[in-house]
Amino acid sequence: MFLCVSWGVGCAPNEASTSQGSSTGDSDSDSEGETGESETGVDPNAPTYYGDVLPIFANACENCHDDGGIAPFVTNRYEDVVPWGTAITAAVEARTMPPFLVDNSGACSTFSHARWLTDDEISTIAAWVAADMPEGEKPAQLPEPPAPEVLEGETIVEVATPSYTPVAKGTSDALYDDYRCFPIVVGEDTTQFLQGFEVVPGNDAIVHHVVGFKVDPERTVVGNITNAGIMELLDGQDEEPGWECFGAAGENVLVDGVPLTWAPGVSAINYPEGTGIRFEPGDVLVLQMHYYLANAGGDDSTAVRLSMADQVEREGALGLFDQFLFSGFSGGGVELEPGKPSVIYGWDAALSSFVGDLGGASEFEVLGILPHMHRLGQRMQVDFQIDGEQSCGAYINNWDFDWQQVFFYEQPPVLKPSDRIKVTCEWNTEGVQNPVTPGFGSENEMCLIGVYVAPKL
Repeated sequence: MFLCVSWGVGCAPNEASTSQGSSTGDSDSDSEGETGESETGVDPNAPTYYGDVLPIFANACENCHDDGGIAPFVTNRYEDVVPWGTAITAAVEARTMPPFLVDNSGACSTFSHARWLTDDEISTIAAWVAADMPEGEKPAQLPEPPAPEVLEGETIVEVATPSYTPVAKGTSDALYDDYRCFPIVVGEDTTQFLQGFEVVPGNDAIVHHVVGFKVDPERTVVGNITNAGIMELLDGQDEEPGWECFGAAGENVLVDGVPLTWAPGVSAINYPEGTGIRFEPGDVLVLQMHYYLANAGGDDSTAVRLSMADQVEREGALGLFDQFLFSGFSGGGVELEPGKPSVIYGWDAALSSFVGDLGGASEFEVLGILPHMHRLGQRMQVDFQIDGEQSCGAYINNWDFDWQQVFFYEQPPVLKPSDRIKVTCEWNTEGVQNPVTPGFGSENEMCLIGVYVAPKL
């Protein structure tokens, strides 16, 4: 059972439908009746769009909900927001918007750069919609969104995906979606360390998320077949650049980490100071592009700026582990029963299972965490068992495959290689006819955790 409070599941961000709302505008009379309302029926104490709600939108929403962005409406124009009022209330109360999967209330860890509304901000938005969304007085200067973080580092390498025109798959699990992988060679003649990145979509209206997988082309998959051979086969399946991929870097491609995760609204990501992820000569960064085509189309070539260094103070590693997935590969017979509102699976493993010895350090800071499930995922909880004592590391109440990313801790927990990480996943299989098995495909499921760690100073 989950130990954290469940708030209930709301609409997925790209499934919210519009609702009719009415604009009241400014009252032309200051008189009030016995009920405390003006003659127009508007509560004079109710929040207004310009006075109370727009500052919240500017701070938490406008980086996506802007002209030309992937969101279906903009938040900095009153007339555009009003038809979405009811949907906005439902989304913020369910905490599906702004998209930040892990609980940041403080009940189970807190994370940096959290797109997380306070309870008061949610109440303000709900009260504004309940009051029929009064406009208020438009200020001379509208509030601006926060300045984006700047990519740091002395050596910035810019790469780009080839020009590609995505096509919606039209299937039940990818109705308006296209997932495409493109390999980018990062390692050149010498060892380099990735210290941060910035994703610049070529077509903001369709790029929904980007995930970068570190791949060693020479790693053996099976027999004498390597990752390079698998990727060559995948790349030859059609005449378009890259290859179709839903799970990770492509079917049967073995990955060594996930150093890059991006979604709309995320600016540059700088890894915790003094840390970086090793790339050896020849290593490849496979970029999984998720294109969402419900509202727009066209071609895309996305640029990725990488902050590289010859050496770092502390070598970091983003190790991945999923005992649920491994059970499928080992013939363990684990599967999820179909037709159930809740199916739960849990596993635990030592930190050393994720990252090995990483230089033989006796203690590690867990700087960030990457949760991962597929479309049936509902909830996930991660606990750290440190010296026999259990503490909550992360809790997700509304899993959404489309908004996965690495979440960096404000106060990183410290673990020894023998300390354990406990993971509990919950899925909803009500719409599924057959048992769901572990795997990388869209018809499979995963219960994976990645941890970004570095030796403790």
